[in-house]
Amino acid sequence: MGKRNNEFACIVDPAADHGNAQHRWPFFKEKLFRLISDSPVYFCSPEKFVEEFIETIIQESYKSILVAGDDRTINRIANKLMQYDKAERPRLGLLCASGTRQSIFNSNCPEARFMSNQERLEACVNLIMRRTFREIDLGKVEFVGSKCNSQTNASAPKNASAPQNAPTPQYFVNLATFGISSFIYDRLGGNAAALHSGLAYVAAAAKSLLSYDPPQITLRVGTRLMAKNEEIFNLFIANGQFGPGGMILNEKGSLSDGKFHALMIPELTVNEVFTELPKLWMREKDLSPSISLTGKTFRLQCSSPDALSRINLDGIPALPPPAIIQVKRSAISLYG
Repeated sequence: MGKRNNEFACIVDPAADHGNAQHRWPFFKEKLFRLISDSPVYFCSPEKFVEEFIETIIQESYKSILVAGDDRTINRIANKLMQYDKAERPRLGLLCASGTRQSIFNSNCPEARFMSNQERLEACVNLIMRRTFREIDLGKVEFVGSKCNSQTNASAPKNASAPQNAPTPQYFVNLATFGISSFIYDRLGGNAAALHSGLAYVAAAAKSLLSYDPPQITLRVGTRLMAKNEEIFNLFIANGQFGPGGMILNEKGSLSDGKFHALMIPELTVNEVFTELPKLWMREKDLSPSISLTGKTFRLQCSSPDALSRINLDGIPALPPPAIIQVKRSAISLYG
């Protein structure tokens, strides 16, 4: 007996968004019932990883995946999809709505940044019901000169066998970060409960400000030297407009414009953290000090890489530099 509906498959990540994704799924299921009534629904668990569901969905030739998750969930799905030919990759629909924390959804639907949670839920539904989609870019990260080890692919399932050669490229939809953001994630470690706890994150951020030892980086945008052996507070390389918490990283950015925007914040004093960082949300003027450039290819090196100097891709720890980050044009399709 064949499938009753080969258009949509759904993935729910119960741990996403501090556990709110699973509670909001019934809302999406009811609102989208006319489209997904016979569609399979896959729930992630410690025993069932999202990557396994993608394999099944592609084998069954579903055309679209609706994802109730967060930026980390979308990142893992995008990385798995990039293992397949473009013609085999299903379209993605984002069912993620929780304030300004959903960076990818904000960049896909910029007006959502000013919506209430209920309005954002409705916006997610409306984007799917509209049945229009567009191709968006991804960031492709190649780790140059890195040897594979237990940290080769921190976003991979824990039971996945580690490759023996150079690490394979990784991808991100919205944001690659390096600096104190990586330091905070490493402080939280592999504690999944802490990663999804807002209070634990705030506590880790406060402690990190007091103990953070800024790394020295060299950054090139194309052939242009942006920084050489400069201590940094944080580096953002953004596809789209927004970062975590509703930060405005590129006022004119788009997920499909073929360009990334780099914002490098040099070492800050504690006073500057409180006086300068709020400008990332207001964007009335640039941070002082900061360096901002737009480009297609970025080369990042760190003078003293160690376990606390990893790159984060949409909130998932990856390998440390050196790395080449470039635009992968029109890589996946997104409802919107």
